[in-house]
Amino acid sequence: MSLRLKILSAVVGLILLLGLGGTFHARYSLASISRDQLVKRGEAIASGMASDSENMVLTEDIFGLYELVNSTMVNNDDVRYVIVLDDKREPLVQSFPEGLPTGLLAANQPSPDGQRSVRRIPTDEGAIQDVAVPVLEGEAGVVRVGLSENGLQERVNTLTFQLLALTGGILILGLILAYGLATLLTRPLGRLSAAAQAVGRGDLSQRVAPERRDEVGWLATAFNAMTEDLARSRDVIDESQRQILRQNQELAALNDVAAAVGRSLESETVMEGALDKVLSVMEADAGGILLWDKRAGGLAYKAHRGLSQAYVEGVAGLQVEEGIAGRVAGSGEPIALADIATDPRAEREAVHDIHAFASIPLRSKEQMVGVLNVARRNLSPFSEREVGLLTAFGHQIGVAIENARLWSEVKDKERALSELLKKTISAQEEERQRIARELHDEMAQGLTALLMGLGRLESSMTSVPPPVTETIETVKEFASAALDDTRRLVLDLRPTVLDDLGLVSALRQYAETRLDPLGVSYKLEARRLQERLPPPLELALFRILQEAINNCGRHADAQHVRIQLEQENGEIRAQVEDDGKGFDLWSLMEGKGEKAPVGIIGMRERAALLGGQLGIDTRPGRGTRISVSVPMNLFR
Repeated sequence: MSLRLKILSAVVGLILLLGLGGTFHARYSLASISRDQLVKRGEAIASGMASDSENMVLTEDIFGLYELVNSTMVNNDDVRYVIVLDDKREPLVQSFPEGLPTGLLAANQPSPDGQRSVRRIPTDEGAIQDVAVPVLEGEAGVVRVGLSENGLQERVNTLTFQLLALTGGILILGLILAYGLATLLTRPLGRLSAAAQAVGRGDLSQRVAPERRDEVGWLATAFNAMTEDLARSRDVIDESQRQILRQNQELAALNDVAAAVGRSLESETVMEGALDKVLSVMEADAGGILLWDKRAGGLAYKAHRGLSQAYVEGVAGLQVEEGIAGRVAGSGEPIALADIATDPRAEREAVHDIHAFASIPLRSKEQMVGVLNVARRNLSPFSEREVGLLTAFGHQIGVAIENARLWSEVKDKERALSELLKKTISAQEEERQRIARELHDEMAQGLTALLMGLGRLESSMTSVPPPVTETIETVKEFASAALDDTRRLVLDLRPTVLDDLGLVSALRQYAETRLDPLGVSYKLEARRLQERLPPPLELALFRILQEAINNCGRHADAQHVRIQLEQENGEIRAQVEDDGKGFDLWSLMEGKGEKAPVGIIGMRERAALLGGQLGIDTRPGRGTRISVSVPMNLFR
């Protein structure tokens, strides 16, 4: 409900309450007073008739009584009837032409003590005030006069109607005044409401002029102050949102550039992707990345967009402090130009359709890597914020280019190391094969010939003294043992099963030949291995594990040996573990000369040549565990 309607409702309610309440109070009071006056008038008429009728009643002058009754009826319009009773309370004279109504005599009987009696009798014609006055204190009879209340009621109704009409007039006047007052009060409130709704829709420019120095005016002043505070707060919030949006955009741009430079470690791919992303983010039309070129003897474009090939080739060999890019490379500070076409340092051929320009240093850990040039064909210069963002791009691109360069160097070194490893292993294996051939062709054949000669000598001699026979047998035993050792050495130097069946089978055969004769049990486990590893890797791993197994048999005094092989995450991991006596590794590694642990040193050198690591976990009385991990990327 609106305030205007509330005011009108309050005024109407108040006027109706007062008007109707006053009207009904006046009606009740007037009716009560008029009724009392009617009763008194009836008593006066009845008393007068009682006095005038004393002699007539005593003399039973009926005619005189009729005249008195008629005179009373004629002179008093509100007298409805007159009844004169004798001393026996029987009617002598009455004004009803058709006879007394039934029950009227009993309706009002005077008291025996001769006092007046007044009764209000309801009839079809309305209420009647029946007044009974005794004649000569009731000894001669009673005069009863009935006065109708209809006239009284008409006067009361007329007055009530007049009061109601007055109330209606006052109500109309009150409504007019209340409407004017409500309009006067609500008009500024309506303006306040409209302004508040506009503020709710976001229009904080709304103001309400305070028209009066009252509560409404104070409310308008407070509203204006609130609106101004809201406008200032919204400006602060909008600025904060703009800053957050700019920061988010910059972070998104940095992430995009970081993603572009992180997709590859090839320098050319890095520069091409980074340049495309920077030009897109900065809404630039042309640009390029210049790096130091040893062949050109200066800065040269390694990636470019929107530049002519003739200009790119002509700029090759740009020296430090030469041109805009040279100055940036020398000072390490960015340069931004609103219109490069007006700068004397710019090449006319390159900038005939370019205006806004920025040149940014590319750094990696305070080291100058190159220069990033970005340009627009319109006259929208690069702002300070955009130059800062380009500087951040330059740092990302510089780090990415340096990482790509380092990656290239690492790959070159890996390739060189791989070639060196292959040559080293090849040389070692060639030397082992040469030694194995010499052992087989010379020593093994010589020992075989010696055994055959001793056999022929023994069979050709008919009678040989026992000492000679014993000597021949001893020599044959030594020669046979030497031949077995030679054959074993040949197999150790070049196990043919490694070439035929692979690393696992070669290790199993070697463990059988070395550990079974010593009564040492072993367990070989291989998980997730390829069917065959690259031959150089198989051979190198076999040599390391061969030495570890050999040490278990020769030095560990072990009862059990566990050999494990596993391929995971681009690595080959191997482990040889025994339950032998162990040893003090640090004391052993401090040994010099003949005491130096040649086998351990050899295993570590081979692991290092493979780009891997060798670990030894041992303690006196706790056994020994030798583990090696080798990356497979050198053998791809």
